Amino acid sequence: MSGPKGIQYEIALERRRAEDAMQKWRALNGRVQAFSLRCAAVNMSDVRVVAGAAPAGTSAAIETACAALERTLASAHTRLESQLSAQRSQRITHNLGAILEELDQRELAASALAEDPRSKSPHTVIEVAEKVDIGNKVDIADRVRRVLSSLVEQSDELETTAAGVLRASPARARLLLSDLSSRVNAANRRSQQKIDNRGQIEEIRCEAALLLDRSRIDMLLDSADHALESDLDPTPSLTSARATLATQSALEREERDQAFVLGVVTESLVELGYSVSPTDLETPTSVMFKRSGPRTHAVTANVSDGEIGLRTVRTTATTDRGGDLAAEQQMCSDLDPLIEALRARGVTPGRVRAVPAGVTTPKLITSTIAAPATVKPAQVSTRRMRENERTRQ
Repeated sequence: MSGPKGIQYEIALERRRAEDAMQKWRALNGRVQAFSLRCAAVNMSDVRVVAGAAPAGTSAAIETACAALERTLASAHTRLESQLSAQRSQRITHNLGAILEELDQRELAASALAEDPRSKSPHTVIEVAEKVDIGNKVDIADRVRRVLSSLVEQSDELETTAAGVLRASPARARLLLSDLSSRVNAANRRSQQKIDNRGQIEEIRCEAALLLDRSRIDMLLDSADHALESDLDPTPSLTSARATLATQSALEREERDQAFVLGVVTESLVELGYSVSPTDLETPTSVMFKRSGPRTHAVTANVSDGEIGLRTVRTTATTDRGGDLAAEQQMCSDLDPLIEALRARGVTPGRVRAVPAGVTTPKLITSTIAAPATVKPAQVSTRRMRENERTRQ
């Protein structure tokens, strides 16, 4: 077997799992960031969480670190809510206590007036009856306290409304209490949605941290951030950001896979006695290798579309068919050791296709020295995307 070869491959499952676990770690870092922002907003930075350095090692080790961080974050959430609840209860108890004291004074004054024979009138009798009926005002105050204590975020407006409940007549107080409960529930839904949206913004921001081109994602997240601060709905921007993240991540994962496989091929061929030639080839996923000895032939390796392409090429125009055949046979003899070296480095070889010797003539590769890379990462990503599209076409 000789001639041009194509080795189908798959990335080892462990590498995939490790990548997915690291993406989960980055998303958790976003949740940590959102939680820290909330802690700072309520002046409780003492309960904030620090994620620490990114974990390394196997996927299992990274998953273990993620689980530990999730537990730490959940515990911190519990501490924050506990402290906020205690703070709210203290403030609400103080405020309601002042109102109840005021009502007690009014009731004492009304009782004294009712006992004065000179002040008897139908209006006074009704007022006294109401004051007697409101003997359950402590029960109403307790219910108001429980409703207000359930607030996710402080609301001066709702606390003012609660004061109105206590000052109302008994019958009206119950109606107002029901309305207050509904308004608190609605306020809590809005607050929780805002907290969730903030978490999504920070999650996406951290998940996109390693992308080469994140300009559109940043723009969408800035738009979502502005909407959130303006009490507008950030959902359209967040949905677009998620979709863009998924598309860009898939594209760049393919590029990382190709770069990883090409690196493994390079290490494996160098181990087999080849050296990397500085010749500039057509695509960034192609490398040329030479063996020691006559410099009339070389081997090019190209990684694309799930396949490693190996091809014997001429480096000078003064070779003959015998020299071509010998070079192809050398590549054939190195194929099995190469496959084993790939497998040992986390690239699982699949079906191998080969063209018999003599069917094709090795292509002549001119020795153009590769220029040093000066483009920016985002430009590299764009260039690779275009080249990949041309290859598929």
